[in-house]
Amino acid sequence: MNSLKPDPTVHKALISTTSRMVGEYENDYVYIGHAWPQLNSSSTSRFEESPASRNAYVAAFRTEAYDKKAGIVIPTYGYVGDLLCSHLSVLFGKRFDFHGLTESSGMYATPRT
Repeated sequence: MNSLKPDPTVHKALISTTSRMVGEYENDYVYIGHAWPQLNSSSTSRFEESPASRNAYVAAFRTEAYDKKAGIVIPTYGYVGDLLCSHLSVLFGKRFDFHGLTESSGMYATPRT
């Protein structure tokens, strides 16, 4: 039976940009896809372009497994989100912000505020 628990080797970062990007990106190491607002939400701010509009994306990446033994420090991968946003900013010439990991090292998390 498959478990619905998060995979400890998969990490998901919430990122956003003021630019409207279409499509998604996938290679052997990273997947970047849209994070849509709730379908029953009355907010249409993500669909209307303005200087205050934001478009959200999730960047998923995989790492190697770590030993789950007593005394082992659980690795943190928040720096990857910052690095990814820096690279995307240079690549597209636009602002990208990292809002935190929503899943990492086998645990769910709330994005930073």
